[in-house]
Amino acid sequence: MKYKNIVQLFNTLSARITLAILGGVIAMTLSVLIYSNVFSINKIRKEAISQAFTVSESHKLEIEALLNKYFIQARNLAAFSNNNNSRISSAYFTEEQIISLLKLLLRDNADLHAAGVIWSSDLVSPAGESVKFFDRLNRFVPIMYKNNDGGISEAKVENYEVEGAGSFYLKPMATGLNHISDPMVVNYSSKNAMEIVRISVPIIYLNNRLGVCFVDVATNQIAEYLKSLDLVKDGILMTVLSSGGIIAATNFDQSIQGKHIKYVYRDWREREKITNASENYAVYSENDIRVGKPLNLLNSNSVYGLIVDYEFGTIHKQVAQNQRSTAIFVLLIASLAALMVVFVVKRLLAPIKKVVQFSEQIVSGSEFIKPDVAITASDVSEIISNLYKASERLKRITIFSEQIGKGNLEVRYLPVSDTDKVGDALTLMLARLKESRETAQQRNIELKDNEWVRIGVEKFNILFRQTDKSVEDFSYDIIKNLAEFTGCGLGGIYLVNEKEETQNTLNLIASYAFSKRKRIKEHVLFGQGLVGTCAVEQANIHLTEIPDDYSEISSSLGQAQPKSIFIMPLNLKNSLLGVVELASFNLLTSVQIKFIEGLKESIALTLAATIANSRTNLLLERARQQAEELAAQEEEMRQNLEELQATQEESARKERENETLIYALNNSALVAEYNRAGIITFANDSFIEAYNIPKELIIGRKHKHFSSLAHTDSIAYDNFWGKLLNGEPVQLVQLIENVPNKLWLSETYSPIRDEMGGIDKVLCISYNITDSMHNADKLRNQFNEAREKLVIMAKKETEIMKSFEEMQAQLQNYRDEADSLKRENEKLSGIKRKNNSGNT
Repeated sequence: MKYKNIVQLFNTLSARITLAILGGVIAMTLSVLIYSNVFSINKIRKEAISQAFTVSESHKLEIEALLNKYFIQARNLAAFSNNNNSRISSAYFTEEQIISLLKLLLRDNADLHAAGVIWSSDLVSPAGESVKFFDRLNRFVPIMYKNNDGGISEAKVENYEVEGAGSFYLKPMATGLNHISDPMVVNYSSKNAMEIVRISVPIIYLNNRLGVCFVDVATNQIAEYLKSLDLVKDGILMTVLSSGGIIAATNFDQSIQGKHIKYVYRDWREREKITNASENYAVYSENDIRVGKPLNLLNSNSVYGLIVDYEFGTIHKQVAQNQRSTAIFVLLIASLAALMVVFVVKRLLAPIKKVVQFSEQIVSGSEFIKPDVAITASDVSEIISNLYKASERLKRITIFSEQIGKGNLEVRYLPVSDTDKVGDALTLMLARLKESRETAQQRNIELKDNEWVRIGVEKFNILFRQTDKSVEDFSYDIIKNLAEFTGCGLGGIYLVNEKEETQNTLNLIASYAFSKRKRIKEHVLFGQGLVGTCAVEQANIHLTEIPDDYSEISSSLGQAQPKSIFIMPLNLKNSLLGVVELASFNLLTSVQIKFIEGLKESIALTLAATIANSRTNLLLERARQQAEELAAQEEEMRQNLEELQATQEESARKERENETLIYALNNSALVAEYNRAGIITFANDSFIEAYNIPKELIIGRKHKHFSSLAHTDSIAYDNFWGKLLNGEPVQLVQLIENVPNKLWLSETYSPIRDEMGGIDKVLCISYNITDSMHNADKLRNQFNEAREKLVIMAKKETEIMKSFEEMQAQLQNYRDEADSLKRENEKLSGIKRKNNSGNT
């Protein structure tokens, strides 16, 4: 009986309507909850995975840059050391210079703990050298380290086992490639032990491996850098793993550093894959994602890896909380809708129930009971009208729902009245759906932007590793790829010209897609134009209102002014290296600008490294040329020394001759010195003896006192002394009468100049020709007598010449007669020979 009543209860119109509407509400509620749950989980999971890859790639590049910086420092040390290609005593770098170079490297780099150089034993001999830097294998091993008080000390080679440190020496020598060791504890002295990683670079000269340069970096230094990223609070755990599976550094537990990974993690074999792989890998689980990325180290055969564990716990908690809030809200709305449906159905069907009850009473023949509500024709028509209006409303709701189902969120639903809760709910639902779609679109845009940034980072990482190019080629590759990747039609890189003395200048080193070459300013002063302003202020410039004189961009559609300009300074350690200029047809987005700014430090570092490499190569070439020149100069100096020795011997010989001449001059000549006023300041013994006057009466007397020229012709004497003051030497023969014995002197006056070129004094060298002059008188008389005799002899010679000519004529006659006799004799001889031949 009860079962029939229940069936009859559910067969009623009101029950069916109520159950149908409530079933639809429940189904919709469950669909919304299930969709929301699945969509949220998948969405959050995808975002977490994308974020894990982005975070791991970003910090992988930062750790690569950190370790590559140490490789560059070791490589620069090797570049300066490869000139040492012979014995230390004859090399271009002495032991002291090598030690100074190591100390300078440690002082300038606070994050380095030690540095050293190892030269092979077959290239370096300790013979005649200090033995404190030679190890037991007879290799030259100078090592400098930072001690506990901050100073720099020398490591004792006898306490420092080189081979015990692993293959950091053998592998670079065998392969010619750079090497980074597993973490190890090194004792530089008995009181100085530290866990470090050793970065070693081979010293290569003319394809010969001479040795190894290395730098030591404390593992705590790398760990502090990881901690400074402050990622643990976001559930991101980072581990740097060495080639041998040793944990080099972490950002969450410093106690596991230096341990092998198998003693720390159960899944150590999975984690160790990163040291044996050349590509990325990822492992997913319900609670986290693990991403492994190999580190690309500079020209190295060592495989270091970065492992990033990204925990989903905090994200899942947030998702669960959001889902609970959504479920409560949806259930509350569904409950209110159900109550409203029950209430409305009850009110709508109440009069019909009265009519049904009244009809049942009539059919059953029971007593007529008048219903509480009178039903009239107008009530039925009103009910029908309202039902029609309700059906139209449901049709509108259906169309509205179909449009929403098709994704058309621009459709509008107007509530029929201020109390239309369903209309308000639908309007609210539409607003929420629009908000969700906008959020999803924004997420898609962010994902696309992240993917665009990831592709760009990988693209430029490849460019940044190409450090063997020239500065111009590298700059062109950077600006070309940067302009093309960001959609800019124009770009340029300016570098600071450090050679200018009066003012700072920026030189255009590389350009891309300039429409008119003549409008390019290849030299820009600081403060001149947008580029010069950026150099002075050292801040980014982003303009959307372009000056009229700015260069046009060429394209397939013609030429046009750009719509956006972005100029960025390149700074390196608070100093300006250069300026990057970009211009685009389109407005640059914030993502593009952030991407360009993100490359700023890498461009500056790589550009500085390229410049340093170019300078190093130039210095090495100059050093090689200087070495050749020094060798030639050494040979030339050797020859010069031999010539100098011969010259010195010749000079010594000439000096002895000069001393002999001076001695002879002092003994044979009269030497005196006069100042500019003509006063005697010096006279030798021969001068005093010839003048026969005491020396104290000669020194201080004027030259004119003894000169006969001064007494006979004062004008001629003034001209004579004026010539001497003008620097002209004068020779003079004069009679000195103002002395006890008259002297005839042959004098030579020579002006002597001081350091400034003026006439300081006059040197006079005289010879006593008194006897010669007397002899000349005698000779003159003898000459006159001889001339008279010559006249007589000339007359006699004339007579003799006439006799000689007569004798010559007679002699010629004798010769002619002899020739004729000779010819006749020859004729007789010919006749005789003929006769003899006939007789025969």
